[in-house]
Amino acid sequence: FDENRRKQGQGTYIWNAGEEVLEEVARYEGEYRDGKKCGIGRLRFPNGDVYHGQWADDKKHGEGTFTYVNGDIYSGGWCEDKKQGEGSYEFGSDRSKLVGTWENGSIVSGQWLFTDRSRFVGRFVDGKPLGEGIFVHSNGTQQEGEYVARPLGDPEDEETEFALEWKGQ
Repeated sequence: FDENRRKQGQGTYIWNAGEEVLEEVARYEGEYRDGKKCGIGRLRFPNGDVYHGQWADDKKHGEGTFTYVNGDIYSGGWCEDKKQGEGSYEFGSDRSKLVGTWENGSIVSGQWLFTDRSRFVGRFVDGKPLGEGIFVHSNGTQQEGEYVARPLGDPEDEETEFALEWKGQ
């Protein structure tokens, strides 16, 4: 701590809960500057998620890896707590991956790689493939086409959900 009681340098901060028996709910191990996470550090969140990487001004910023409690993993660039730049997101449920360029927390262009070696190459909107692209099948056959959003209800209703459909040429 400095003279203003702000954390400085390398350290560990543990968040506890409980009155009679303290229970550790979160833990940060890493560098501090002016009382904020800065430099390299590792934070285990209360739900079990873990981020290990670069920090600036108390935010994930730079290169880092976020491991979600459900088994998903994002590794790549961060800017002010949002995925930004080049990165890879692996889904724990099926081991498919989104690899490419991220902006404001979502992938915008790149590849969706599947475990059978097939992949979609194109652009993404809100983390989902949308628009023109190329689908490369596991045998190497390529099909140009586009992912289109088909409304599942009244297209005029703002609450209507959409299903994505691949339309090959």
